[in-house]
Amino acid sequence: SQLCVLGAGPGVRVGGFLDRFVGMLSGLLGILKSWAAYLPLDPEYPQDRLAFLLTDSRASIVLTDRALASRLPTTEAKLLL
Repeated sequence: SQLCVLGAGPGVRVGGFLDRFVGMLSGLLGILKSWAAYLPLDPEYPQDRLAFLLTDSRASIVLTDRALASRLPTTEAKLLL
């Protein structure tokens, strides 16, 4: 999967910045299949809260979609759309 190509695996934290239901469910399934740790990132969180979560967790990948990507704070994590 693309998550594995980006380095997802045991010990790697992957943020899920997705709308609820179908997008989040399929994203969570992909993260779990790669054996990575899931970091839930709610699109309703304020920017400073998202920035803190991403920095504190040291998430290396964030799974999102094009509509939400612009709402993410600047991060060193790789974005997977």
